[in-house]
Amino acid sequence: MCSSDLGGQPHHPFEPGFLFAAGIEPWSRFPVRGVLWYQGESNATDTATSGARDAERNEALLREVVASFREAWDEPLLPFVFAQLPGIQRDWELFREVQERVARTTPRCEMAVTIDLGHPTDVHPRRKVPVGERLAHRALEAAHGRTDRPRAPRVTDHTFEGDEAVLRVKGARELRTTDHQLARGFEVAGEDRVFHPAVATLHGDRVRLTARAVPAPVAARYAFEIGRAHV
Repeated sequence: MCSSDLGGQPHHPFEPGFLFAAGIEPWSRFPVRGVLWYQGESNATDTATSGARDAERNEALLREVVASFREAWDEPLLPFVFAQLPGIQRDWELFREVQERVARTTPRCEMAVTIDLGHPTDVHPRRKVPVGERLAHRALEAAHGRTDRPRAPRVTDHTFEGDEAVLRVKGARELRTTDHQLARGFEVAGEDRVFHPAVATLHGDRVRLTARAVPAPVAARYAFEIGRAHV
């Protein structure tokens, strides 16, 4: 991915390694404090046609992107901040799951949440100021150690109590929806692992989920079928 040998012939923009070699590697001679990466969508194929195999491939590619920047600058812990794929009427849930996992398990790697800022039919969020602000907040944390910037709520614990799944959310004292409507986009599943839409009620820093079709839930998920769900 880091090869600088562009040769004498014109290169196609999608040729593996070309964009990195042409547009990124020449800058590696200059000092930087970190990287802000806005993920493209061309490799985030719909779940209905891709599945777990493509998710594994995309996870390997995203990890390689981070490693390539750090190798180019010879900085193993170069801060790397990237934007989550925004909400849109496409099945990108597995790719977003990959993005969250890479950010959570890679040192000095942060993800700016944007699922609530997308547009149903426009791949580019029309509300760009919040996207920039969230990337800036994560950059201040990753590169400068600032921990006073707001973070997106994150599930840190869960329990299953009878017919309820209870999710505990870090970064929130009193959960509420941005549109003041009922929380939506949540699903629960029983031992058969078949997910059904769940009724979600918000209590302080907890989300309680129930579904008539699932009397004893063992798993829960959010915004998996509709990436444009808002909370």
